[in-house]
Amino acid sequence: MAILKIVNRRNGKRKRSHLAGVIKYVLKTEKTEEKLIYGQNLEPERAYQMMMETKDLFNKRKGMDYFHFVLSYPPNEKITPEQALEQAKELLERTKKFRGYETLVAVHRDKKHIHVHFIVNSVNFVDGRKFHLSRKELEALKQLQNQINIEKGFSAAPGKYQDMNGEERTETVSNNKNTYQLLKRAESGEVKSYVQTCAISVLTQAARASSKEEFIQLMDQDGFETIWDDNKKHITFIDKERAAAGEQKCKIRLSKLADYYAEFKNLNTKEDLIHGFDENCRISAETRGNSECTRPDDFGLSDNDSGSARTDKGSDIDELRRRTEDQRSEFDNLRQGQDNLRSKGADQSTAIGQLDLDRKQREAARSEQGHTVSGSVKKDQGIGR
Repeated sequence: MAILKIVNRRNGKRKRSHLAGVIKYVLKTEKTEEKLIYGQNLEPERAYQMMMETKDLFNKRKGMDYFHFVLSYPPNEKITPEQALEQAKELLERTKKFRGYETLVAVHRDKKHIHVHFIVNSVNFVDGRKFHLSRKELEALKQLQNQINIEKGFSAAPGKYQDMNGEERTETVSNNKNTYQLLKRAESGEVKSYVQTCAISVLTQAARASSKEEFIQLMDQDGFETIWDDNKKHITFIDKERAAAGEQKCKIRLSKLADYYAEFKNLNTKEDLIHGFDENCRISAETRGNSECTRPDDFGLSDNDSGSARTDKGSDIDELRRRTEDQRSEFDNLRQGQDNLRSKGADQSTAIGQLDLDRKQREAARSEQGHTVSGSVKKDQGIGR
């Protein structure tokens, strides 16, 4: 049940140290060993030098330095590091995508799960072509890797809405580490994320709206502009406040929300939304005893029958909010604990300071008393003589 993903999927200039740094990282002796390292079209010990020589040969140092792939196996997969390396080699051999590109492979076994790193030079050493990878090609690579995994007698890769163990996913996920941490911090209430705000808004309004037009209007009231073109595949939401402030990161696709949140498993396409609108309209009509579907007032529900018309999307909203509230409560408890420790630390510091002051005062008193006694003795001795 291995998962293949690309780590540094982004454009832009990169410093040369980034390539050297990632090579140094994947070759760390505490993470791997010589027999678990493999080089395609290069010598592993000279990986950085050879990749840079290729770039210089074709005068292509600009742009992406490298592409970084990770092949991960779940902790319960009974696979050895040596078997994982053989699968990695076979993946490189059975695809044309990596031909002519220097590739460094290293199996890491420093964590509970075995995982393999692929560092691919961005320039082909044969013809100087830059490495490009479309979503379609990445998906083909994943399918090929999964096929190899099954052929070797291991379990198939998990589905889109399953976790690494094949169970239905319930947690927030993201292939980007920074995005994942931001979303988790947003759920705990530590920071504000327009992605999370948009997710809750979409779930809420999709459960209320009876038409595309009503949904767009409700999203607008929540502060999100909805880009819905019937001739285009994707629906995009724009945070109006962030857009007005000139923020570049202000847009999110409906399909991308499904990548982050399990609650969007059945709500990630136009067809899913439209089906939901029709269902909302039907429920509203049945509740009111009407034969035609019309836009309801107050969602078409009274206080007595609102529970009977709850949809699956409504349950998703509750689940996301419940999970968010639980994490916020956990974060608040943690923060309260930290405050208590700081308070205790401050009290202890005050107490220690007071004890130190008392000690100094006692020492000063003893010193003064010593001088007094000494003076008395000398005076008595003088009288005696």
